[in-house]
Amino acid sequence: MRSRRLILHIGTQKTGSTSLQKLLDERRESLLADGVLYASTRRGFKHKHLARAARKADLSARDALMAEFDASGAHTLVVSDEAFWRASADAPVAFFAPLRETLRIEVVVYLRRPDLYIESLYKQTLRTGREDEQRDIAAFWRSDEIRGRLDYASLLQTWSTVADALHVFDFAREVKARGLVRSFFEGLSLDVAEVPEDRVEHRSPDGQWALAMRQARALGLPLPGALLERVSLLAEAQPGFAPTRHLLGRRERQALLDHCAPELERLRERHGLAFSAALPADEPEDMAVAADSGYLLRLLQVLCERVPERALPPKRALD
Repeated sequence: MRSRRLILHIGTQKTGSTSLQKLLDERRESLLADGVLYASTRRGFKHKHLARAARKADLSARDALMAEFDASGAHTLVVSDEAFWRASADAPVAFFAPLRETLRIEVVVYLRRPDLYIESLYKQTLRTGREDEQRDIAAFWRSDEIRGRLDYASLLQTWSTVADALHVFDFAREVKARGLVRSFFEGLSLDVAEVPEDRVEHRSPDGQWALAMRQARALGLPLPGALLERVSLLAEAQPGFAPTRHLLGRRERQALLDHCAPELERLRERHGLAFSAALPADEPEDMAVAADSGYLLRLLQVLCERVPERALPPKRALD
């Protein structure tokens, strides 16, 4: 009987993975005292090197992982990286499959309803992705690479070939019911002395920020994204700011949900997961393609107030 466990947390993006990974990394010693090893990350706090090794079939990384686990004396090994959730899970599944001979492999994934996931992923891609990213959200989700990430049931079917157990959670429901961290520890029956509290690592900028960033890139304006993000968060903190939480528009949202309907039905049948059917209230029919003028004026106001004069060129250079 395989008494030791390998828990693979495969994401997805925009489901609190970064906060959870940082917490697991920081609590490595106390977790190990409870028999749970959060594998070494080399750099950072997640297992990018293992995701990369899986893509390249670098078996030396897998050998090093098992050597660390064997030496630790732990009964449970935890590996976490969102890069395992991609349009094709074949490479990581093949990478971990041989470990099933001696370990019980359990895969855990948190999912968001596809339209809400896309809206959040789109903002993150504009914030941290390629500097030449300038597609609108419709072109973004319709691209082959992004649509592949929405094949929830198919990707889970691939993972089921290596997993002794699949833990599939509705991110929004879990956060509301018990919090992400407690959901992770309790949902996987990780018996530790103390379950840490949830914490928010980063607040994403408003939807209007994403529209402004895309618009600037489409116009060829070399605006630094990090600066614009900081300015936007200050602008959004001003009194009277009305947030823009959704970007798709009713027509495009329905098109996305219609595209995903067969996968979502298979997800319900195989894993018992059915997302809420509630749609954003008072959403316009068509998606916005540019930030509204009021938001841009707010950004300009904050920028003028916050940028010191010494950061500006001398007056004679402007004459």
